[in-house]
Amino acid sequence: MEQAKTNIATIKIANDQNWFKKLVRLSKYVRKPIITWTLFTFLSLGFVASMIAGTYLVGVSLAQVSSRISETSSSAEFLLMFWPIIGGMAASYILAAIFGLSMSFISMTVSQNIGYQMRRDLFSKLQEIPFSTLDKKQHGDLLSRLTNDVAIITASLSESSSIIFQGAIQIFATSIFLFFISPIIAGVVVILMPILFMSILIILKKGMPYFTKQQETIGEVTNVSQSYYTGHKVVKSFNYHASAAKNFFKVNDINRKVERKALSISGSIFPFGNFVSNVLVVVVIFLAALLPMVGQSFETLLVEIKPVDPDTFELLEPTSLVVMGLFILFLRQVTSAISQILSSSNNIQKMIAGSGRVYEILDEENERREILSIRAKKLLSHYFELQELKLNDLLVTKKINQEEYQYQKDRINKIKNSKPKKGEFVSEILNVTNAHVQIENINFSYEPNNPILKNVSFEALPGTSNAIVGKTGSGKTTFISLLVRFYELNSGKILIDGQDISTVLRDSLRSNITIVLQDSFLFESSIRDNIKHGNPKATEEEIIAAAKMSNAWFFIEQLPDGLDTIVTNNSGLSEGQKQLLSISRAFLSKSKIIILDEATSYVDTNTEKQIQEAMARLMIGRTSFIIAHRLSTIKNSDKIIVMDNGKIMEQGTHSQLLKMNGMYSKLNESYMRDEKEWVKYELVLLLT
Repeated sequence: MEQAKTNIATIKIANDQNWFKKLVRLSKYVRKPIITWTLFTFLSLGFVASMIAGTYLVGVSLAQVSSRISETSSSAEFLLMFWPIIGGMAASYILAAIFGLSMSFISMTVSQNIGYQMRRDLFSKLQEIPFSTLDKKQHGDLLSRLTNDVAIITASLSESSSIIFQGAIQIFATSIFLFFISPIIAGVVVILMPILFMSILIILKKGMPYFTKQQETIGEVTNVSQSYYTGHKVVKSFNYHASAAKNFFKVNDINRKVERKALSISGSIFPFGNFVSNVLVVVVIFLAALLPMVGQSFETLLVEIKPVDPDTFELLEPTSLVVMGLFILFLRQVTSAISQILSSSNNIQKMIAGSGRVYEILDEENERREILSIRAKKLLSHYFELQELKLNDLLVTKKINQEEYQYQKDRINKIKNSKPKKGEFVSEILNVTNAHVQIENINFSYEPNNPILKNVSFEALPGTSNAIVGKTGSGKTTFISLLVRFYELNSGKILIDGQDISTVLRDSLRSNITIVLQDSFLFESSIRDNIKHGNPKATEEEIIAAAKMSNAWFFIEQLPDGLDTIVTNNSGLSEGQKQLLSISRAFLSKSKIIILDEATSYVDTNTEKQIQEAMARLMIGRTSFIIAHRLSTIKNSDKIIVMDNGKIMEQGTHSQLLKMNGMYSKLNESYMRDEKEWVKYELVLLLT
């Protein structure tokens, strides 16, 4: 939390020099790009052509109305000649509306697909990023990138892509018509226009960094909110409300200031664009008045705006007022298109800022690539065939959509068809028969020059229970993280049945190890589904048997819906009940190696006994590793390993270590004193 506050204490703004690369990279998410861009171009041309035709017919109608001075023509004759022009204008604007709506629909569809694919890529990436990288990220900020940033990209694309695409074509096409009407004035306007609008581009460049910072501060707000919500019990228990509110208000205020600056800059673009447009109109009128003084006039090349004499049907010369009006109408279309593009800059800036934050995650280095050896490919060939058949069946029965099918199939093909590059090692399948674990001189550090484990070596024989004890920070949990390869060793080896775990597939390793964590976690689903995470193929009988073996069945059957009861990690179940469900999962798994990480930390004495009974049954016939502060849970272990400051200080059975009168003996004495105090406290509670 302190780190988060330090990062945003100063609003530091940096220019984004890679905005064009980000836009190009974003365009690669468009599916069937040739068809999509062709359709966009066709609809944009249709929209612009319809708008030009409608405006053009407005000029024709003005020319005809201005010529209706003839006394010989009747109203009926004039209306008969005028109605086709009115009908043409109506048809043009109706077509423009149809093309515009079609563009908006396609733009929305494309942007939603891009958002869908970006979220999929982000979620997949988070599965491949090493734990060492994820541990350094703020979880709330990662959540903000996955949800808020992608949502902003999607909304910005939907709102702006059609405007920019058709606006660019409209500017080009309409500018040509300006030269047809009056080449002289059009030339002056075309020279002035870039100069005037360049000032708007300067404003855009100034505002871009603030939108990037705005997205970062939103991530900070999300992170602070999530951390306080997750730890709301601690906040309330320690009366931390005032400090929590102060920290939240601080990051929220910084977000407000950055957002206000960004919006104030972008909000000035549209009014300034209108001002520039009006300046250009004034210039046109001034030039139109100036031309006759220098012996020039509007030299229009457009025959159709010359009015028709209703008696002779001969073309008359249009008035300068009509030509100037038509010129201003077309000029307004050009400046309106430019203003709309520039007003969309708000969305474009947000989109670039959001995409940059998304790409930061997508560009993170993955876990070490795993390449199957020839032997591993042969062993897994049948498995791959079964998975592909299962996927085909799920697609046919519509239990998954085409996107999910393709994602899962690509994931299989990525592993199946992997080939080693120079310097890469191939991975084997871990074949666990006895679960004999050997730790040989392992060293590890999270940060350079700060070792956590130092030359740790010991052996866990098949089917034995091995307890690891020590003070907080001694390296117990770090060893477990290395055993399941959440992190990679700096040096040394961990062998399982003679196989170096660094040379086997991570999935293969983890499928042979079951972990019951200190902080039990329940997914928002039924109790049945939560237990089935240990073995998705488990039958109803196996689930019930696992619940009974873990001592969880006694409270499950008392629930109104039994196994169908919907639970969450924050549901009304006690920590002990959630822990028993976690042990139920472990019973369902067929793993021969079990890790129990502080499994009885948050429970009372009675629940601890139930968990100990369940753990004892769980460890039968399996090699187990137990991390515990309560020494009562490990007295009967086959081996107890005492760690301190990243080193093994002692190892042996409970009785052997007590005879050594060393560190374990002191830990035991301290534990016995604490246990007596705890018993007294429980007796007082019972008596009162």
